[in-house]
Amino acid sequence: LQRLEQQEQDPHRQPTTYHPRIAIPGDYDYYSGEDDQENLLEAYEWEIMTTQQRRDQIEIMELEGFAALEQLLLAQDEREQSQQIRDMQAFDEERQQ
Repeated sequence: LQRLEQQEQDPHRQPTTYHPRIAIPGDYDYYSGEDDQENLLEAYEWEIMTTQQRRDQIEIMELEGFAALEQLLLAQDEREQSQQIRDMQAFDEERQQ
């Protein structure tokens, strides 16, 4: 933490445009050295990208996020439809008795 504070106070420090992945609270329980290497590689790749490549990458990440959200919504719709079908079947069985 002190090292980060010193880096931020350095007048010759170059600002970074790297946007790290969002950390989820509790993820640190499973943190490993592989994660650190992956994050360093990701930061390096981000720094060597052109502005257009960064824009493209941000757009890709946004589209992937939308796709994941849409997949979750579809799964929720399927569960709701399945529940409605079960309810209708139970209602039909009660009527037949």
